[in-house]
Amino acid sequence: MPEATPSTATSDGLDEQSRRVLSRLPDCDEPPAEQDVGEVEGLVVPEGVRLTGIEHDGPLTTVTGWVGMNPIDVRRFCERRTLGVLKTLMIEDEILEAEALMESRTHRLYIKAQAACRDASKLWIVVAEHVAKADVPDPGSTDAPGPPPPTSP
Repeated sequence: MPEATPSTATSDGLDEQSRRVLSRLPDCDEPPAEQDVGEVEGLVVPEGVRLTGIEHDGPLTTVTGWVGMNPIDVRRFCERRTLGVLKTLMIEDEILEAEALMESRTHRLYIKAQAACRDASKLWIVVAEHVAKADVPDPGSTDAPGPPPPTSP
């Protein structure tokens, strides 16, 4: 019988490397002010998100925001949301940044979470109807919204 390898995951589900990287980030300041972005058809966001901006570019709508979750928790949100609601097409997770490409029956979504501080992330969410799904960026692509991934502190 093979010997069991002890898990390095902690009670919050983070492995030691992820916990170490995130713990080096600064404490969080006050979250940014919320902006009323109106109704955005097809938008799916984690609970507690503060939407801070919206931009329309042809068939794409990009919504920016802030959420009291690290990027790994945002990835987990995306994975849980796919249960019967959305289909996950691609996920990329780099501890300080997570990206997901998902779709519903009518829309395609790209979600990028980038660590803003120890316990919060900036969000960029691109939404498009299926007729424009080819215009939605893929995780890791150079045309993704937001700044490039941060480097470990």
